[in-house]
Amino acid sequence: MAEHIHIRNLGPIRDIRLKDIKPFTVLIGDSGSGKSTLLKALALCRWIFKMCNIREYLRQSGLQHSPFRFRTAPLLENCGLTSYVTKETEIIYGMDDCALSIRGRGSAKGGELNVSNVRIPQGHLAFNKISFIGEARGVIPSFLASSGSSARRVGLGYYFKEVLDDFLRATQTTPKLDIPFLGVQFVVEKVMYQDKYFLKPLGEDLNPPYKIELRHGSSGMQNTTPLLVILKHFSCDFDFTKAFRRSVLDYLLEVDQLVNFRPVANLDDLSKKIHVHIEEPELGLFPDAQCELMNTLVQQCFKTKEKEKKNDLSVIMATHSPYILNHLNLLIKAYDTSNTEFTNGASLNFDDIAAYHVEDGAIGDLKMYNDRLIAPNVLSNTINDIYNQYAELK
Repeated sequence: MAEHIHIRNLGPIRDIRLKDIKPFTVLIGDSGSGKSTLLKALALCRWIFKMCNIREYLRQSGLQHSPFRFRTAPLLENCGLTSYVTKETEIIYGMDDCALSIRGRGSAKGGELNVSNVRIPQGHLAFNKISFIGEARGVIPSFLASSGSSARRVGLGYYFKEVLDDFLRATQTTPKLDIPFLGVQFVVEKVMYQDKYFLKPLGEDLNPPYKIELRHGSSGMQNTTPLLVILKHFSCDFDFTKAFRRSVLDYLLEVDQLVNFRPVANLDDLSKKIHVHIEEPELGLFPDAQCELMNTLVQQCFKTKEKEKKNDLSVIMATHSPYILNHLNLLIKAYDTSNTEFTNGASLNFDDIAAYHVEDGAIGDLKMYNDRLIAPNVLSNTINDIYNQYAELK
Protein backbone atom coordinates (compact mmCIF):
# COMPACT_ATOMS: atom_id res chain seq x y z
CA MET A 1 0.00 0.00 0.00
CA ALA A 2 1.23 3.49 -0.87
CA GLU A 3 1.89 5.65 2.19
CA HIS A 4 1.41 9.38 1.73
CA ILE A 5 1.45 12.65 3.67
CA HIS A 6 0.55 16.25 2.84
CA ILE A 7 1.44 18.99 5.34
CA ARG A 8 0.46 22.64 5.15
CA ASN A 9 1.36 25.51 7.50
CA LEU A 10 3.20 23.66 10.23
CA GLY A 11 6.04 25.81 11.58
CA PRO A 12 8.64 26.23 8.82
CA ILE A 13 6.65 23.93 6.50
CA ARG A 14 4.45 25.84 4.05
CA ASP A 15 3.36 23.03 1.74
CA ILE A 16 5.03 19.60 1.54
CA ARG A 17 3.56 16.53 -0.12
CA LEU A 18 5.08 13.05 -0.24
CA LYS A 19 2.85 10.98 -2.50
CA ASP A 20 4.58 7.65 -1.98
CA ILE A 21 6.93 7.35 1.00
CA LYS A 22 9.76 5.01 0.05
CA PRO A 23 11.38 2.41 2.34
CA PHE A 24 14.58 4.51 2.45
CA THR A 25 14.15 8.29 2.45
CA VAL A 26 16.77 11.00 2.97
CA LEU A 27 16.01 14.65 3.75
CA ILE A 28 18.60 17.40 3.40
CA GLY A 29 18.43 21.15 3.90
CA ASP A 30 19.66 24.08 5.94
CA SER A 31 19.23 24.20 9.70
CA GLY A 32 15.69 25.33 10.46
CA SER A 33 14.46 24.46 6.97
CA GLY A 34 11.90 21.97 8.28
CA LYS A 35 13.66 18.60 8.04
CA SER A 36 13.15 17.68 11.68
CA THR A 37 9.63 19.13 11.63
CA LEU A 38 8.78 16.84 8.72
CA LEU A 39 10.35 13.86 10.53
CA LYS A 40 8.42 14.58 13.72
CA ALA A 41 5.13 15.24 11.93
CA LEU A 42 5.46 11.98 10.00
CA ALA A 43 6.28 10.04 13.17
CA LEU A 44 3.31 11.63 14.94
CA CYS A 45 0.92 10.81 12.10
CA ARG A 46 2.17 7.25 11.93
CA TRP A 47 1.57 6.89 15.67
CA ILE A 48 -1.96 8.35 15.46
CA PHE A 49 -2.69 6.08 12.49
CA LYS A 50 -1.38 3.12 14.52
CA MET A 51 -3.81 3.97 17.31
CA CYS A 52 -6.64 4.29 14.79
CA ASN A 53 -5.76 0.81 13.53
CA ILE A 54 -5.84 -0.57 17.08
CA ARG A 55 -9.17 1.09 17.83
CA GLU A 56 -10.65 -0.20 14.56
CA TYR A 57 -9.26 -3.68 15.26
CA LEU A 58 -10.93 -3.62 18.69
CA ARG A 59 -14.21 -2.36 17.22
CA GLN A 60 -14.24 -5.17 14.68
CA SER A 61 -13.36 -7.59 17.51
CA GLY A 62 -16.44 -6.79 19.58
CA LEU A 63 -15.48 -3.70 21.60
CA GLN A 64 -17.89 -1.05 20.31
CA HIS A 65 -16.47 1.59 22.63
CA SER A 66 -12.69 1.45 22.58
CA PRO A 67 -11.03 2.13 25.93
CA PHE A 68 -8.14 3.82 24.12
CA ARG A 69 -8.17 7.60 24.30
CA PHE A 70 -5.52 10.10 23.43
CA ARG A 71 -5.34 13.89 23.58
CA THR A 72 -3.42 15.72 20.90
CA ALA A 73 -2.03 18.48 23.14
CA PRO A 74 0.34 16.14 25.08
CA LEU A 75 1.34 14.45 21.82
CA LEU A 76 2.33 17.78 20.28
CA GLU A 77 4.21 18.70 23.44
CA ASN A 78 6.05 15.37 23.41
CA CYS A 79 7.36 15.90 19.90
CA GLY A 80 7.95 19.64 20.24
CA LEU A 81 5.37 20.80 17.70
CA THR A 82 2.96 22.68 19.96
CA SER A 83 4.07 26.19 18.96
CA TYR A 84 4.01 25.25 15.27
CA VAL A 85 0.31 24.38 15.13
CA THR A 86 -2.13 27.12 14.12
CA LYS A 87 -5.66 27.28 12.77
CA GLU A 88 -4.15 27.11 9.27
CA THR A 89 -2.35 23.83 9.94
CA GLU A 90 -3.60 20.89 7.89
CA ILE A 91 -2.22 17.38 7.51
CA ILE A 92 -3.53 14.53 5.38
CA TYR A 93 -1.88 11.18 6.09
CA GLY A 94 -2.73 7.62 5.24
CA MET A 95 -2.28 4.42 3.30
CA ASP A 96 -3.98 4.30 -0.09
CA ASP A 97 -7.61 5.40 0.44
CA CYS A 98 -7.50 5.06 4.26
CA ALA A 99 -6.52 8.57 5.28
CA LEU A 100 -6.57 10.78 8.36
CA SER A 101 -7.55 14.41 8.09
CA ILE A 102 -5.81 16.45 10.79
CA ARG A 103 -6.50 20.14 11.29
CA GLY A 104 -5.01 22.62 13.72
CA ARG A 105 -6.91 24.66 16.24
CA GLY A 106 -5.84 27.12 18.88
CA SER A 107 -6.36 26.87 22.62
CA ALA A 108 -5.32 28.72 25.75
CA LYS A 109 -2.45 26.24 26.20
CA GLY A 110 -1.25 26.39 22.59
CA GLY A 111 -1.86 24.42 19.44
CA GLU A 112 -4.02 21.31 19.33
CA LEU A 113 -5.29 19.04 16.57
CA ASN A 114 -8.65 17.79 15.41
CA VAL A 115 -8.28 14.25 14.06
CA SER A 116 -10.95 12.83 11.81
CA ASN A 117 -12.39 9.36 12.34
CA VAL A 118 -11.15 6.82 9.83
CA ARG A 119 -12.59 3.39 9.10
CA ILE A 120 -10.00 0.82 8.04
CA PRO A 121 -11.13 -2.36 6.23
CA GLN A 122 -10.14 -5.62 7.88
CA GLY A 123 -7.74 -6.51 5.08
CA HIS A 124 -5.87 -3.20 5.57
CA LEU A 125 -5.44 -3.38 9.36
CA ALA A 126 -1.84 -2.94 10.53
CA PHE A 127 0.17 -3.01 13.74
CA ASN A 128 3.38 -0.98 13.42
CA LYS A 129 6.27 0.06 15.64
CA ILE A 130 7.20 3.75 15.50
CA SER A 131 10.71 4.84 16.55
CA PHE A 132 12.22 8.34 16.53
CA ILE A 133 15.99 8.25 17.13
CA GLY A 134 16.93 11.86 17.71
CA GLU A 135 20.26 13.60 18.13
CA ALA A 136 20.01 13.21 21.94
CA ARG A 137 20.90 9.51 21.57
CA GLY A 138 24.53 10.46 22.24
CA VAL A 139 23.55 11.27 25.83
CA ILE A 140 22.44 7.68 26.52
CA PRO A 141 25.86 6.37 27.67
CA SER A 142 26.29 9.14 30.26
CA PHE A 143 22.73 8.80 31.54
CA LEU A 144 23.03 5.05 31.91
CA ALA A 145 26.09 5.60 34.07
CA SER A 146 24.22 8.03 36.35
CA SER A 147 22.26 6.89 39.37
CA GLY A 148 18.53 7.35 39.63
CA SER A 149 16.11 6.64 36.79
CA SER A 150 14.59 10.13 36.96
CA ALA A 151 17.89 11.69 35.91
CA ARG A 152 17.70 9.83 32.63
CA ARG A 153 14.71 11.75 31.40
CA VAL A 154 15.12 15.31 32.70
CA GLY A 155 14.86 17.89 29.94
CA LEU A 156 15.42 15.46 27.07
CA GLY A 157 11.81 14.84 26.12
CA TYR A 158 9.53 11.96 25.29
CA TYR A 159 11.52 10.69 22.32
CA PHE A 160 14.65 10.30 24.44
CA LYS A 161 12.72 8.16 26.92
CA GLU A 162 11.43 5.96 24.07
CA VAL A 163 14.89 5.56 22.54
CA LEU A 164 16.41 4.83 25.93
CA ASP A 165 13.80 2.12 26.60
CA ASP A 166 14.35 0.65 23.12
CA PHE A 167 18.11 0.60 23.72
CA LEU A 168 17.71 -1.19 27.05
CA ARG A 169 15.45 -3.81 25.45
CA ALA A 170 17.89 -4.14 22.55
CA THR A 171 20.84 -4.86 24.84
CA GLN A 172 18.95 -7.87 26.21
CA THR A 173 18.92 -9.49 22.76
CA THR A 174 22.14 -7.91 21.46
CA PRO A 175 24.66 -7.98 24.34
CA LYS A 176 27.51 -7.92 21.81
CA LEU A 177 27.87 -6.08 18.51
CA ASP A 178 30.93 -5.66 16.33
CA ILE A 179 31.31 -2.21 14.75
CA PRO A 180 34.24 -2.77 12.37
CA PHE A 181 34.36 0.71 10.85
CA LEU A 182 34.92 2.15 14.33
CA GLY A 183 37.28 -0.67 15.28
CA VAL A 184 35.35 -1.64 18.41
CA GLN A 185 33.03 -4.25 19.83
CA PHE A 186 30.11 -3.15 22.01
CA VAL A 187 29.54 -5.50 24.93
CA VAL A 188 27.22 -5.62 27.94
CA GLU A 189 28.62 -7.09 31.16
CA LYS A 190 27.24 -7.61 34.64
CA VAL A 191 29.12 -5.60 37.26
CA MET A 192 27.83 -5.80 40.83
CA TYR A 193 24.47 -7.14 39.56
CA GLN A 194 24.07 -4.20 37.16
CA ASP A 195 24.45 -4.01 33.41
CA LYS A 196 27.47 -1.99 32.33
CA TYR A 197 28.22 -0.97 28.76
CA PHE A 198 31.72 -1.24 27.34
CA LEU A 199 33.73 -0.87 24.15
CA LYS A 200 36.60 -3.24 23.36
CA PRO A 201 39.15 -2.94 20.54
CA LEU A 202 38.21 -5.14 17.62
CA GLY A 203 40.67 -7.26 15.72
CA GLU A 204 43.69 -6.46 17.87
CA ASP A 205 45.69 -8.94 19.91
CA LEU A 206 46.44 -6.75 22.90
CA ASN A 207 48.20 -8.06 25.98
CA PRO A 208 46.80 -7.21 28.37
CA PRO A 209 43.45 -6.53 26.65
CA TYR A 210 41.60 -3.38 27.63
CA LYS A 211 38.08 -2.00 27.50
CA ILE A 212 36.49 1.36 28.19
CA GLU A 213 33.01 2.34 29.29
CA LEU A 214 30.78 3.41 26.41
CA ARG A 215 30.46 6.88 27.98
CA HIS A 216 34.23 7.33 27.62
CA GLY A 217 34.23 6.55 23.91
CA SER A 218 34.49 9.20 21.21
CA SER A 219 31.41 11.27 20.35
CA GLY A 220 31.03 9.24 17.15
CA MET A 221 31.05 5.99 19.12
CA GLN A 222 28.53 7.31 21.65
CA ASN A 223 26.15 8.46 18.90
CA THR A 224 26.55 5.47 16.60
CA THR A 225 26.54 2.55 19.05
CA PRO A 226 22.99 3.05 20.43
CA LEU A 227 21.71 3.59 16.87
CA LEU A 228 23.18 0.35 15.52
CA VAL A 229 22.23 -1.72 18.59
CA ILE A 230 18.61 -0.56 18.30
CA LEU A 231 18.46 -1.19 14.54
CA LYS A 232 19.94 -4.67 14.97
CA HIS A 233 17.25 -5.41 17.56
CA PHE A 234 14.44 -4.07 15.37
CA SER A 235 15.59 -6.01 12.34
CA CYS A 236 16.31 -9.39 13.88
CA ASP A 237 14.84 -9.63 17.38
CA PHE A 238 11.90 -7.27 17.84
CA ASP A 239 8.90 -9.34 18.94
CA PHE A 240 5.59 -8.00 17.61
CA THR A 241 3.67 -10.47 19.77
CA LYS A 242 5.14 -9.02 22.97
CA ALA A 243 4.61 -5.48 21.68
CA PHE A 244 0.98 -6.25 20.85
CA ARG A 245 0.45 -7.70 24.30
CA ARG A 246 1.97 -4.60 25.91
CA SER A 247 -0.06 -2.22 23.73
CA VAL A 248 -3.41 -4.01 23.66
CA LEU A 249 -3.99 -7.17 25.67
CA ASP A 250 -2.46 -6.06 28.97
CA TYR A 251 -4.40 -2.81 28.77
CA LEU A 252 -7.70 -4.60 28.07
CA LEU A 253 -7.04 -6.82 31.06
CA GLU A 254 -6.33 -3.76 33.21
CA VAL A 255 -9.64 -2.06 32.27
CA ASP A 256 -11.59 -5.32 32.50
CA GLN A 257 -12.47 -5.42 28.79
CA LEU A 258 -10.65 -8.60 27.82
CA VAL A 259 -13.76 -10.75 28.29
CA ASN A 260 -15.52 -8.89 25.45
CA PHE A 261 -12.58 -9.24 23.08
CA ARG A 262 -13.21 -11.54 20.09
CA PRO A 263 -10.24 -11.02 17.74
CA VAL A 264 -11.35 -10.45 14.16
CA ALA A 265 -7.89 -11.49 12.93
CA ASN A 266 -4.72 -13.00 14.33
CA LEU A 267 -1.67 -10.79 14.74
CA ASP A 268 0.07 -12.86 12.06
CA ASP A 269 -2.62 -11.75 9.59
CA LEU A 270 -2.05 -8.03 10.22
CA SER A 271 0.42 -5.96 8.22
CA LYS A 272 3.45 -5.20 10.38
CA LYS A 273 6.31 -2.77 9.86
CA ILE A 274 8.88 -0.88 11.93
CA HIS A 275 9.18 2.79 10.98
CA VAL A 276 12.50 4.36 12.03
CA HIS A 277 13.11 8.13 11.96
CA ILE A 278 16.75 9.21 12.42
CA GLU A 279 18.16 12.68 13.01
CA GLU A 280 21.69 13.27 11.72
CA PRO A 281 23.10 9.73 11.64
CA GLU A 282 26.52 11.20 10.80
CA LEU A 283 27.03 12.89 14.21
CA GLY A 284 30.66 12.70 15.34
CA LEU A 285 31.82 10.53 12.42
CA PHE A 286 34.72 11.03 9.99
CA PRO A 287 33.59 11.01 6.31
CA ASP A 288 34.84 7.44 5.67
CA ALA A 289 32.97 6.23 8.74
CA GLN A 290 29.77 7.98 7.57
CA CYS A 291 29.85 5.93 4.37
CA GLU A 292 30.54 2.71 6.28
CA LEU A 293 27.66 3.57 8.62
CA MET A 294 25.34 3.73 5.59
CA ASN A 295 26.56 0.31 4.45
CA THR A 296 25.95 -1.15 7.91
CA LEU A 297 22.58 0.55 8.30
CA VAL A 298 21.35 -0.73 4.93
CA GLN A 299 22.53 -4.26 5.72
CA GLN A 300 20.83 -4.22 9.11
CA CYS A 301 17.53 -2.76 7.97
CA PHE A 302 16.79 -4.33 4.60
CA LYS A 303 16.54 -7.80 3.16
CA THR A 304 19.22 -8.75 0.67
CA LYS A 305 19.82 -11.70 -1.61
CA GLU A 306 22.16 -13.11 1.02
CA LYS A 307 20.26 -12.25 4.22
CA GLU A 308 16.65 -12.49 5.29
CA LYS A 309 15.50 -10.18 8.06
CA LYS A 310 12.86 -11.11 10.59
CA ASN A 311 11.10 -7.75 10.40
CA ASP A 312 10.23 -5.25 7.69
CA LEU A 313 11.75 -1.80 8.31
CA SER A 314 11.41 1.58 6.69
CA VAL A 315 13.95 4.35 7.35
CA ILE A 316 13.72 8.11 6.93
CA MET A 317 16.61 10.34 8.00
CA ALA A 318 17.55 13.99 8.05
CA THR A 319 21.19 14.81 7.31
CA HIS A 320 23.64 17.62 6.52
CA SER A 321 26.25 15.24 5.12
CA PRO A 322 27.33 15.41 1.45
CA TYR A 323 29.11 12.09 1.98
CA ILE A 324 25.89 10.27 2.83
CA LEU A 325 24.10 11.78 -0.14
CA ASN A 326 26.91 10.87 -2.55
CA HIS A 327 27.24 7.39 -1.07
CA LEU A 328 23.63 6.64 -1.98
CA ASN A 329 24.69 6.59 -5.63
CA LEU A 330 27.34 3.96 -4.88
CA LEU A 331 24.73 1.82 -3.13
CA ILE A 332 22.39 2.19 -6.13
CA LYS A 333 25.18 1.24 -8.57
CA ALA A 334 26.06 -1.74 -6.39
CA TYR A 335 22.46 -2.94 -6.71
CA ASP A 336 22.27 -2.35 -10.46
CA THR A 337 25.56 -4.17 -11.15
CA SER A 338 25.17 -6.84 -8.43
CA ASN A 339 28.65 -5.81 -7.31
CA THR A 340 29.03 -4.83 -3.67
CA GLU A 341 32.83 -4.84 -3.65
CA PHE A 342 33.03 -1.26 -2.39
CA THR A 343 29.94 -1.28 -0.14
CA ASN A 344 30.73 -4.23 2.12
CA GLY A 345 27.82 -6.25 0.75
CA ALA A 346 25.22 -3.44 0.92
CA SER A 347 23.06 -2.20 -1.96
CA LEU A 348 19.83 -0.25 -2.51
CA ASN A 349 17.23 -0.47 -5.23
CA PHE A 350 16.78 2.94 -6.89
CA ASP A 351 13.02 2.38 -6.81
CA ASP A 352 13.08 2.02 -3.00
CA ILE A 353 14.92 5.31 -2.38
CA ALA A 354 13.70 8.88 -2.11
CA ALA A 355 15.86 11.98 -1.53
CA TYR A 356 14.47 15.47 -1.02
CA HIS A 357 15.87 18.95 -0.53
CA VAL A 358 13.83 20.80 2.10
CA GLU A 359 13.95 24.55 1.42
CA ASP A 360 11.66 27.54 2.01
CA GLY A 361 8.92 25.36 3.47
CA ALA A 362 8.74 23.07 0.44
CA ILE A 363 10.66 20.11 -0.97
CA GLY A 364 12.46 19.33 -4.21
CA ASP A 365 12.98 15.83 -5.56
CA LEU A 366 16.70 14.98 -5.95
CA LYS A 367 16.22 11.78 -7.95
CA MET A 368 17.51 11.83 -11.54
CA TYR A 369 15.22 9.16 -12.92
CA ASN A 370 16.76 8.71 -16.37
CA ASP A 371 20.27 8.37 -14.91
CA ARG A 372 19.22 6.39 -11.80
CA LEU A 373 21.16 8.80 -9.60
CA ILE A 374 20.64 11.12 -6.64
CA ALA A 375 21.71 14.69 -7.48
CA PRO A 376 24.44 15.49 -4.92
CA ASN A 377 25.19 19.08 -5.97
CA VAL A 378 22.98 20.68 -3.35
CA LEU A 379 25.45 19.62 -0.64
CA SER A 380 28.61 19.72 -2.77
CA ASN A 381 28.28 23.30 -4.04
CA THR A 382 29.73 24.76 -0.84
CA ILE A 383 33.00 22.87 -1.33
CA ASN A 384 33.17 24.03 -4.95
CA ASP A 385 32.50 27.62 -3.84
CA ILE A 386 35.39 27.45 -1.36
CA TYR A 387 37.80 26.32 -4.09
CA ASN A 388 36.50 28.93 -6.53
CA GLN A 389 36.88 31.70 -3.96
CA TYR A 390 40.36 30.45 -3.10
CA ALA A 391 41.36 30.61 -6.76
CA GLU A 392 40.02 34.15 -7.11
CA LEU A 393 42.05 35.54 -4.21
CA LYS A 394 45.20 37.29 -5.50
